[in-house]
Amino acid sequence: MSTRDSNQTLSVYFSTDFSASEGVAHGDGLTIADDLVMDDVYQLRDFAERRKLSLHFQTERDLSEVAEGSALGTAGYLVVIDCCVKIMGTSDVTQEVLVLVEVEDDTIAEISLLPLAELKPKSDYRLFGVDRHIAAKRFAKVACVSFTKGTHITVASGKQVPIEELRAGDKVLTRDDGPQEVRWVRRKTLRATGNFKPVVIKEGALNNTNDLIVSPDNRLFIYQRQEKLRTGRAQVLVKARQLFHGNMVVQQPGG
Repeated sequence: MSTRDSNQTLSVYFSTDFSASEGVAHGDGLTIADDLVMDDVYQLRDFAERRKLSLHFQTERDLSEVAEGSALGTAGYLVVIDCCVKIMGTSDVTQEVLVLVEVEDDTIAEISLLPLAELKPKSDYRLFGVDRHIAAKRFAKVACVSFTKGTHITVASGKQVPIEELRAGDKVLTRDDGPQEVRWVRRKTLRATGNFKPVVIKEGALNNTNDLIVSPDNRLFIYQRQEKLRTGRAQVLVKARQLFHGNMVVQQPGG
């Protein structure tokens, strides 16, 4: 990892937005691993809104804290990734939620939830697993996405530029929050073999105007007008490695 500090903004829920509707913890929000009870059922409350949690990463010390300007939390408080919670919806679809704990003087100040897939209000989600060991790895895949050299990124002006030309301070166009400043750029060279073979999404496969090459665990936002992926929802985040299809989405070895 780079030894420079960096910032990352996440879209999270308050713990109380996702509370137990049945079970031992009835009425309580999803919380830290030590206090969770298997088979409790949770629901996302009506009109719950995601809020921006801005983190300042201090990679040399492997720490993160709430950054200035965050819509959630208190600047300077330490943030700990407590666990990865596994839940199952009514359609037997499994999902994961990361539990982030804001700490002040070794005391819990606030708990936030980072879902790794969309949660629906009024839907039941049964808790069936808690894993502390994979939580950091899951978070890393959310916080860091990788594009290969040559990938075109839309900047604030509407122009598309190759990703290798982006610099800290440039503004890129985001789907939900308009132009946002690039805070940190990292480059790494890997042999394109085994688990590191990039995924090539050929031109037109996802209405893309050029071939898109990404790391296998890079999640892609997909909006489907018709239910073709059998996910039970119109908007999904899907890992590139789960999209293999004929000769349109393939894994490319070599280089």
